[in-house]
Amino acid sequence: MKLQLATQDDWELVRTLRLEALQSEPGVFGSSYARESVYDEAQWRTWSAGPSKAVFLLYDDTSLIGLTGILAHPNDPTTAMCIASYLKPAYRGQKLSRLFYQARLDWAREQGFTRLVVGHRASNTPSMRANQAFGFQETHREPHTWHDGTEEQEIYYELLLPGHAVGG
Repeated sequence: MKLQLATQDDWELVRTLRLEALQSEPGVFGSSYARESVYDEAQWRTWSAGPSKAVFLLYDDTSLIGLTGILAHPNDPTTAMCIASYLKPAYRGQKLSRLFYQARLDWAREQGFTRLVVGHRASNTPSMRANQAFGFQETHREPHTWHDGTEEQEIYYELLLPGHAVGG
């Protein structure tokens, strides 16, 4: 397995896997296939990499099998948000999400963030287990209408980076 930081030149790979994720798991992401399938090349380049975000691509030899992202919180310069994690079904249950969490944690530290946050649909048990296994603590729950039309709570978590006090 190899994890690679995406660049804007990886936009086609990112687009392909992101759209696969949105089609195959329409109820677990904060966006939808209908919304992102019409993005043009410039939008995908921006989505793939930027000064305040990172996307990581996971390969099994030369096969792209997953992706994950992290970006600066729009309202809190001390916080980064973990987003868009997806593994192809054949690779789930192998604890590969640990690679995603470690890469995002390392990136956040390098960028000077003091806190990571992540959210997921209440019924997304694999995400809950992965978050908690990596040390994230639940902070709150909010009602949410997902892109598949289901109303279900979104659970939010945070991870304070070592050496930093609560609140930054």
